[in-house]
Amino acid sequence: MKQKEDEHADNDHKEEYDQNEHSKFWTEKLEHQDALKPMDKVSCRIMRVLMQKFNRFAAETRIVRLDDISYNLRHHFMVKVGSHVKDNRDIFRISLKKIQRIFVNVEEIYLHNYYRLDDALLDDIIEFLKMNGNKDQIKQIKFLYYDYSGNINDETDAYDNNVYLPINKLSQHKLRALDALGWECIEKEQKKKNTDFQYGVKIRLKPKDAM
Repeated sequence: MKQKEDEHADNDHKEEYDQNEHSKFWTEKLEHQDALKPMDKVSCRIMRVLMQKFNRFAAETRIVRLDDISYNLRHHFMVKVGSHVKDNRDIFRISLKKIQRIFVNVEEIYLHNYYRLDDALLDDIIEFLKMNGNKDQIKQIKFLYYDYSGNINDETDAYDNNVYLPINKLSQHKLRALDALGWECIEKEQKKKNTDFQYGVKIRLKPKDAM
């Protein structure tokens, strides 16, 4: 188990390094753009404007909603936790730390359809809430499941993994650790008004004193 944790940490550090190298590449380009060819100068000006606009947007964002993330963008929002046996593609888990690294003032995070709250992710969330006053800055984390037909308990992804896990299957020890931080985990079935027709499930993590 320790070896796997070390491998995950190494992967996280490598992804941070790759992102820093990308930023470093454009920073150096912008610093030396006078020596560039005309078309490269244009590219640098465009990139400068895009980076400035995105940084302003990211700093102003308080609510982040994520649905299915493009495979090539996942390393910006997720951590690699293994590889699929079928095709050797990387397996990722959502990372609140990485989300906050981009959206530094985020207060609410909504994860739609593709993100299973299991013990490993719950452990990550607990560690995240312990960091830098996050348990006070973050107002709520929601897991929302609407994109399914039939019984949600039978819903699987392309690799036959269940996309949903009821909270009564989570580790009681980890739920107590969440409770010790002043947070709680609540699950609610979404039903059509005045009927028993269930159209979704919502799992909400929030401070215990929040509405």
